[in-house]
Amino acid sequence: MSSLAHPRPPAPASTSTKGPRWLTFSGIAALVLALAAVAGAVWLIVSLVSSNDIVRGDGTPGSAVVVAVEPGQAVTVELEADTLYQLYLLGDRRDVLVSEKMSTHWFPGSSPPDVVGPDGQEVEVRSVGVPSGATYGDHRAESRWQITTDAAGTYQIESPADNDLTLALVRGDRVLSMLGGVGLMVVLWIAAAFFGLAGLGMTLGGALWWSSRKKRARPQATPPSATPVPPFHP
Repeated sequence: MSSLAHPRPPAPASTSTKGPRWLTFSGIAALVLALAAVAGAVWLIVSLVSSNDIVRGDGTPGSAVVVAVEPGQAVTVELEADTLYQLYLLGDRRDVLVSEKMSTHWFPGSSPPDVVGPDGQEVEVRSVGVPSGATYGDHRAESRWQITTDAAGTYQIESPADNDLTLALVRGDRVLSMLGGVGLMVVLWIAAAFFGLAGLGMTLGGALWWSSRKKRARPQATPPSATPVPPFHP
């Protein structure tokens, strides 16, 4: 007497949408990060190209200027300790460029300003290593000298009488700041490309995967009626 072995039915295909949903939403999050990186890079480009934080369109000092000194005048200002400050010449664009050319060739330029520290001692005024400039309309600011403070306190800055341009004190090295901004902009563009491509692939792949799982789940929602198995007679 023998018996017929019934084959085990195959396991039903997975219809869970947990994996596709995770992949799709992760792709959307990556696309949002890509858009944020693009927005940050565009903002940096605009700020670097059209910066008016040193000189405004009407020729007045911008928001980055700590203090401005008119020709032949002296002002006092509170400065931080161990900090680099640069001194800019502000004025008509042509006058500033002519003054900059005269100071970098054999022609005599304007005399450096006198800076006195909180202790009453003169502070060394040095020429800038790499000049930087900002132009807004017909007005321009050009870095010329720099100082480094030792102690915090009240400093006196006197502009020489032979200088017919406004003297503006700005905190930090604008060239280094600009290079840092350019470097950050490159990083943001690379991040935008990476997250954009990855997010697009993950979103499309997750959506297709999700759709296939939903299609697979429809016929399994209503299982077919069981067919009776005829009895076996040896």
